[in-house]
Amino acid sequence: MAKAPLTKDLVDDASLWRLSLLIGDGSVDVLAHKIVGDAPIVSARLPFDPAASSTAAAVEEVIYANPLLLAPFGKTDIVVRTRRFFILPPEVAGDPDAVESLCEIFPPGDGQFTPCVSALDSRNAVVFLLDKGVANFLARTYDSSAPRHVLSALGQYFTHKSRLGNSSKMYVNLDGASLDILVYDNIGLVAANTIEAPTAENAAYFILAIGRTAGLDPQTSELMIAGDSDRRSSLTPMLRRFINYVMPAIFPSAAYHGDPNALKASFPLVILPLCE
Repeated sequence: MAKAPLTKDLVDDASLWRLSLLIGDGSVDVLAHKIVGDAPIVSARLPFDPAASSTAAAVEEVIYANPLLLAPFGKTDIVVRTRRFFILPPEVAGDPDAVESLCEIFPPGDGQFTPCVSALDSRNAVVFLLDKGVANFLARTYDSSAPRHVLSALGQYFTHKSRLGNSSKMYVNLDGASLDILVYDNIGLVAANTIEAPTAENAAYFILAIGRTAGLDPQTSELMIAGDSDRRSSLTPMLRRFINYVMPAIFPSAAYHGDPNALKASFPLVILPLCE
């Protein structure tokens, strides 16, 4: 991974590159790869302290402290990780009055929020609440990029994978203390959630509980794990005590770019170009 600050000289001509950002609870993940031609990727995790000031101010400070992120890239993606979200049918997600009413169940928090919508698959959308200050900053800085939820990025990729074979499948993405889970049966999506699970024991509990609730058969269903390799190594033996088929998610060769550092980059950002 590249070290901060990320400067504009890390890429030759930004218009030939694609920049993808994942804004989480305490960091901004960065992945830049060349669209035309070959070059080593640029990836980094840029931490910030959301408690030090407003989240918007913290995100803005990180972006401006790394000039590469303000270069005129050919394409820019914005992905957001937040636990303030719903999975809804597109027709409900597209109704502003319905979304406004549903969002009232969330506690107000420290600031105001902007509802955003992104597709998860052909039958489901993710409605998520983005800090209003962050939403305004992103709209000013990356005006051609609509934010999408992390489950949207993962769902658009894993939905296609879930159709291979006849068994039910669970996909898990490990990212720091976060756990992203999507479950599919032969018809389609059964469950999707993003959870804070700081330990392997926490993660194993949530994975097994969600799998059981979703009706997965521990004898025949498949569990594929992507993301943090260290966390995966500690978690896999625990899960294999209860689920027969537990395997690493196959890293997509098309996202490798001939650079082994791609294996360490944020998985939702890696697979974004493959969802188009």
